[in-house]
Amino acid sequence: MITIDEVAGRPASSRRWDISVLALALTVLAFDNVWWPGRALASSVCMLILLAPSLSRLASPWVVSACALTAAYIGDWSDTDNHHLMIIAAVLLVALVARNAQRAELLAQGARHLIAMAFVLALLAKLASADFRSGQFGALWPATDSRLADLAVRVGALAPADRATNEEALEVLITQDTAPFIPVEAWFANLFTGWTAAIELAIAAGFTVRRDNRLAIVGDLALLAFLATTYSVVPVLGFAAILGTLGLSQSRHRSISGLYVLGLVAIPLQDALATII
Repeated sequence: MITIDEVAGRPASSRRWDISVLALALTVLAFDNVWWPGRALASSVCMLILLAPSLSRLASPWVVSACALTAAYIGDWSDTDNHHLMIIAAVLLVALVARNAQRAELLAQGARHLIAMAFVLALLAKLASADFRSGQFGALWPATDSRLADLAVRVGALAPADRATNEEALEVLITQDTAPFIPVEAWFANLFTGWTAAIELAIAAGFTVRRDNRLAIVGDLALLAFLATTYSVVPVLGFAAILGTLGLSQSRHRSISGLYVLGLVAIPLQDALATII
């Protein structure tokens, strides 16, 4: 497979940096949706970087943005999600490597570490969960999450009447400690649990190895499959954006990079169309 560096030589490294930080700045602008003073400062810095790309090679704008984001998330902790923490980590990574002549390569290595860490922790959390080990995770989450319930109904794993019952049970949980839920069919629960564990394991393994290892391509393909299958059904756009941005930052292959860009555009577009329709 032809790599970006092989096609264009050393300048490709600079272009890869520019594209990566552009994607990160846009991610901050789009998904920094907590405590407004911190959001305003971080967004202003990212706007400056977009208007004057040379600023991306300085550490100070990224440090200011990271501090503003951290303050924003602490100030509005109840609305902070995992992808917000990933965005801070990515911004700090860029700040650390921005002044280095090998910034693009260091960013790629750091992005791989962040992706691997995220999925290793996700796997460990699932393995530590009694619900995951007992099968309750796969049986009840698709039945009670409205987005997954739509899919379960479409494939015949959950009857429409059972979905309505589960929605009523969710309302009951507002005032009571327990409520009866109807799980999805066993085949769907097993498929959902197995796919979740397998894809996260493949990503963790593929991004743990060095980027020049032959198995590294497994990580890229698994992450792209994860983005396509998971976030097309459960559009957690902030997490999709930061994972896609990190994936793009470390990719050396034009075709793989193109798929990451396609994912970054297609997932929010699909969600917007679904909202309109």
